[in-house]
Amino acid sequence: MACWIRGCTTKGGKNDAAGKKSLFTARTEEMLQNWRANGIAARGINEFSKKSRICELHFQKDDILRKDVFLMADGATVTIQRKVPKLKEEAVPSVFPSALSYYHTNPINKEKQKEKQNKEANITVKQPDFART
Repeated sequence: MACWIRGCTTKGGKNDAAGKKSLFTARTEEMLQNWRANGIAARGINEFSKKSRICELHFQKDDILRKDVFLMADGATVTIQRKVPKLKEEAVPSVFPSALSYYHTNPINKEKQKEKQNKEANITVKQPDFART
């Protein structure tokens, strides 16, 4: 499982330097339609569907529920950390960083691309000499 957003390198169940990232799907048809209406379909790697997963990096921090609060019979509140984070019903992916460090670049392909550009830059085209002597 990986984040559906083009260029995002988040993989489900994997820890990176910042820790494990959660992936979310649209739980309801209404949520799916809201995401599509927000233009999410243009940001992905293939057709967006109910099974497409989007990582937590693309949501506002307050869109993700990480704790549940319960009101006890005696009026006290108990806060419990959720094992699996949950999106609020009105949450819509809205964070799409444009920083280069956010996007994955394969260093091997990057080096090959530089070599190709250097070769193209060093090519000199000989112009025929049409001057008659």
